[in-house]
Amino acid sequence: MYTKDYGQLDLNAAYNLTEQLSLIASVVNLTEEVEEGYWKQENRFTYNQYSGRRFYLGANYNF
Repeated sequence: MYTKDYGQLDLNAAYNLTEQLSLIASVVNLTEEVEEGYWKQENRFTYNQYSGRRFYLGANYNF
């Protein structure tokens, strides 16, 4: 079994509000790519995995 060539674009950013507090934001699979798998040959399709575009927002605090 093999996976067809696959790439996705992720975006990450961080911003320091203070010396201790920072905000973090991420977008995973910005271009909404799909992963495809095959059994031995490309004409034997096995799976299609789509996890969609995901957004994350967080904060870090250093004591």
